[in-house]
Amino acid sequence: MKEFKLKAYADDLILSLEEPRESIGKALEILEEYGKLSGFKLNKLKTKMLTKNLKSEEKEELERKYGIKIAKKIKYLGIWLTSKNINLIEDNYSVVWKEIKREFDVWNRVNLSWLGRMEAIKMVVLPKMLFLFQNIPIIRGSKLFKDWQRILSRFIWQGRRPRIRFKILTDRKERGGFAVPNLKLYHEAACLCWVKEWITLENSDLLDLEGADNRYGWHAYLWQSKGKVHRGFSSHIIRGPLYEAWERNKKLLEWRTPWWLSPLNIITAKNINTGVKNLTYEDLLVRSEDTWKLRPYEELEGKLTVWLQYYQINAIWAEDKKIGMNEKKSKFQVEIIEGNSKLLSKMYNILLEWDTKDEEIKEVMVKWAIDLGHSIP
Repeated sequence: MKEFKLKAYADDLILSLEEPRESIGKALEILEEYGKLSGFKLNKLKTKMLTKNLKSEEKEELERKYGIKIAKKIKYLGIWLTSKNINLIEDNYSVVWKEIKREFDVWNRVNLSWLGRMEAIKMVVLPKMLFLFQNIPIIRGSKLFKDWQRILSRFIWQGRRPRIRFKILTDRKERGGFAVPNLKLYHEAACLCWVKEWITLENSDLLDLEGADNRYGWHAYLWQSKGKVHRGFSSHIIRGPLYEAWERNKKLLEWRTPWWLSPLNIITAKNINTGVKNLTYEDLLVRSEDTWKLRPYEELEGKLTVWLQYYQINAIWAEDKKIGMNEKKSKFQVEIIEGNSKLLSKMYNILLEWDTKDEEIKEVMVKWAIDLGHSIP
C-alpha cells in the first residue's frame, strides 16, 4: 500500500498528515532540523492548514499550539482545494468564469471587430480554461458547457442573433471555420489524454492513487465496460468524468479491438504492481493467412506467470475477435497513446473533425467503417 505524504514543486510544499494533533509537531521538528542545515525557514504566517473531520475546539487548539492558521480553502499551484471535493467546481471553474465575464464587460466597451472578439477568446479565455481542464477534469454533463457557449456567443455577436452556426465558428480555418474554441471538446480531449495513463499502465503512482478500490484491471473498465457493473468506479471525483468521456468517444476512437488492449490486465486487477509486462494484443497476436490468431503457448510461456493465463487470454480473444482487428493501429493509438508532444491539441483536432461532420455523412461513414473495418480519424 502506497502512502502519499508530500507534494513539492519549487518552493510550494504540501504535506498530507493523519492524526494532526500528534503528527504536526513531529513534521515541524523535521522541517526545523532541515532548516538548520539548509538555511530554510518555515514562514508560519504564509503557511495554512486544511483540516477534515475535526471539531471547532480541536481546530482552535491546533492553531494555538503551532501558530499556524486553519483555512477553509487553500490554493496550491493555481488550484483551490477544500476538505470536500464537491467544492472544486465552485471554487475553480465558477471563479474563473466570473473573471471572464468581467473581462467581457470591459471588452464590450472597446471597439473590437467581430474577428477581434473571437481572437480575444482564443488568447485570453482558452488558456485559463485549459489549465483547469488539464488539472481537474471533473465536469459531468453538458449544462456548464451550454451556459459557457451562450456567454461566448453573446460576446461574439454583441447580444444579437447569431448569423453563423456555432459548429462552423469552431471548425478549423482550413475547412472554412473560424477556430473559435469549443470548450466542451477541449474538456473531452483533456479527459481522454488523462485516460492515456489507464491505457499505457506506466504511471503506477497515479493508477494506484485513482484505483485503490478497483475490482478489475483498468482495461476491463475501458473495453469491457465494467464501470457499469462496478458502480463505485464512476463515483470517484476524477474517474467518473474521465470514464464518461471515454464511453462517449471510444467507438469514434477505436472502431475495432485496439492493438493496445491487454487481456492480462483485464484478468489481473493489480497487474501494474507485479512487475509482469502487460502484454497487449500487439504482443500476443500473429497474422495467419487472412486472420489474426493468438501466438502458440510455447512463444508466450516465459512472459506469463502461470499456464492458466494463456487459456484466460484465449477466452477473452475469442470474444474480441468477433469485433475484429484493424490491419493498422488507429490514429488515436499512434498520435495519443504512443505520442509525447502536443497531445491535447491532437486529441482536440480528432474530436473536432468528427464533431463538425454533417450528421448524414456521419451515418454513412459509420456504416462504411463497420463494414470495411477502417478507422475514422
